[in-house]
Amino acid sequence: MHTFFDNYYHSDGSAALIVFICGNEEAEILGKIKIRVEQACSVRLSWLVYSVNDWNRDLSPWPAAPVFGKEAFGGFAKNTLNSLGEKISY
Repeated sequence: MHTFFDNYYHSDGSAALIVFICGNEEAEILGKIKIRVEQACSVRLSWLVYSVNDWNRDLSPWPAAPVFGKEAFGGFAKNTLNSLGEKISY
């Protein structure tokens, strides 16, 4: 898993936090997504981008048999959420 921050703050230091959870495919188009979101917003944004290696394993809340194809769901969403929570402080 990879995490990185890009910070855009108001002059008073405040910013709205955008949490973007993605796989490798979405990470490739992140720049375009950020531009479009920032153009649509009137506030400064702080981005937390959290990339997972295996969408079905890392973001499913419980193990489950494959629905499409052969890849099962791993049930590790709680681990992902805990890891993400460690990255965010308030």
